[in-house]
Amino acid sequence: MGKIYAAKTNHITNPIGFNMDTIAFSWKVKGCRGQNQKHARIVISKNKTFTDICYDTGETELDSLSTRVEFEIQPYTRYYWKVIVATDVEEVIESDVQFFETAKWMNHGLEDGLLVTAVRNVIRFFQKGLNRKKK
Repeated sequence: MGKIYAAKTNHITNPIGFNMDTIAFSWKVKGCRGQNQKHARIVISKNKTFTDICYDTGETELDSLSTRVEFEIQPYTRYYWKVIVATDVEEVIESDVQFFETAKWMNHGLEDGLLVTAVRNVIRFFQKGLNRKKK
């Protein structure tokens, strides 16, 4: 039976506190009998049990290197996601549940302020919003 591994959001495993203007998912598959992906499906939820679905691509052709999705995300919110892949020999493989957490202060309409995001409290990034008002 195959396995989905290296599942990432915006090329990061389980990112926490990022300002997400765009969201892209990627994954790899190994150990399958099939050689090609027939279709895939990404499901995003606000809980680990996937009873509160926020977004579902449905079964379609998705690029495992980078699939962008667009749905309205909320600041300071943890979302859970998984990918389900079907191969050309009708194998169906489901990933482990992954997550991403949006920044506490999203950059929508930011005029002045400092946004601090962190990855596992190790690396810190600073982003300054600029306000260019004519006088």
